[in-house]
Amino acid sequence: MKISSGEIMRLARPAAVSVVLLVLVAAGTQEAIGQGGAATTDPVERFGCSRPVAYGPAQFGPASHSVDHPLLPLAPGTQRVFEGRSSATGSALPHRVTFTVTGLTKVVDGVKSAVVWDVDESDGRLAETELAMFAQDETGNVWNVGEYPEEYPGGVFRGAPSTWFAGVGDAEPGVHMLEQPEVGTPEYLQGWVPSIEFLDCARIVESGASVCVPAGCFRDVLVIHERSPLDPDGGIQVKYHAPGRGIVQIGALDDPEGETLVLTQFNRLTASELQAANREAHILDQRGLLCSEVYAQTTPVEGPDDGDYGPYTCPEPPASSTLTVAAPFSVPPPAAGPPPAVAPPATPPAQRYRRWVDHPLFPLKRVRTMLYEGRATPACASRVACAASGSGSPACWRPLSTSRRARTASSSNARPTSTSRISRGTSGRSASASTSSRTAGSPATTASGPPAAGAPDPASSCPPPRAPDSPSGVRGPRASRRSARRCSRSPSR
Repeated sequence: MKISSGEIMRLARPAAVSVVLLVLVAAGTQEAIGQGGAATTDPVERFGCSRPVAYGPAQFGPASHSVDHPLLPLAPGTQRVFEGRSSATGSALPHRVTFTVTGLTKVVDGVKSAVVWDVDESDGRLAETELAMFAQDETGNVWNVGEYPEEYPGGVFRGAPSTWFAGVGDAEPGVHMLEQPEVGTPEYLQGWVPSIEFLDCARIVESGASVCVPAGCFRDVLVIHERSPLDPDGGIQVKYHAPGRGIVQIGALDDPEGETLVLTQFNRLTASELQAANREAHILDQRGLLCSEVYAQTTPVEGPDDGDYGPYTCPEPPASSTLTVAAPFSVPPPAAGPPPAVAPPATPPAQRYRRWVDHPLFPLKRVRTMLYEGRATPACASRVACAASGSGSPACWRPLSTSRRARTASSSNARPTSTSRISRGTSGRSASASTSSRTAGSPATTASGPPAAGAPDPASSCPPPRAPDSPSGVRGPRASRRSARRCSRSPSR
């Protein structure tokens, strides 16, 4: 098999598994006999996989995204580059997989996970790019809890049909590295998602091995065999885990294509390089939220270097070639006779909602605060000084008191500042009141109240204020938004 980016951390999903599933159904209960003759309905156990560790969000602590297992370390800012040759097209092709641990996290099924960004290139052309999520439980086992693999056949984005995440649909996460891996441990589950026909199992076959790759020579290497029981003709992958480095080589047994990937570089990214990797991961995340129905049911990634990197274009869904409902104008008149029975109205499909509001003109996805304070028009005598120091100088604007608010409300000179908090559920009146309470007793806000009728206004000699639609008028808060997302796959599998 061609080892794709997803195979750095797990096996590829087989293409011809539906036939195997049909065989299982036809086999009946004889296939469901486990050890000791006991019947089992668990398809994972039927295929010989075990669950040595039970999964549950309660098993993970607040630092679950810090994966520091010596045989599978995922420190943020580390990058592994693998190179090999692929014969998927019948001829040898340069094959490169880059596996980068970003500085981002993502909460999956209540578990805070590390975000890994993988890029798979064949012959210099992008074949796949993926976000993969890993978390370490309190015991020390490393889990793969979700994957978003974007596929690029011919270099063109065609979607991410193999996306899965723990807590969404029928996906069951699996262990990628046991806390104490030992030879002789029963074959264990690495992931099971019936809806996309994905099942991977692993077996530890050797410890204390030695291996040399372009990135160096390593001892005390752990050797693991991985297979997909739904694809018995797909062969067995052989992964070599070195202490302090993780995976350093991937080979295959009984595979007609027989590709091997070897570690050629182990890099520690600079601050600017990590920033660029975080940005690319944010782009995948945003596109996944927009284009993938599964990924849209997860929360966005969290961490630095966030921004609006769209717009994004999702692949067109396959067009239907069958006309199921005739147009109203083409329906012939009903024949004479008794009226036909009226079928009960069909139950409308369940409406899908996102967990946030991301309309560009009304974004409610992030907690943002806008601070405002009213300001009265400056007296005419001070305008010359204000013009010299800049009209935005705080000295040129008197705080707006409650007593003068009505008279100056039509003034176009109120400006946003950072002293009065307007939060959700707070009216403009309460905001103004808070402003006046802070400025009470100042020369501009004495308790004498507004000028008596007929009394000259100190600013009466000034030119009249600008019209309310003047460019200097009060503007409403305008929050930046993060682009909608939904659309993936890579070397973390």
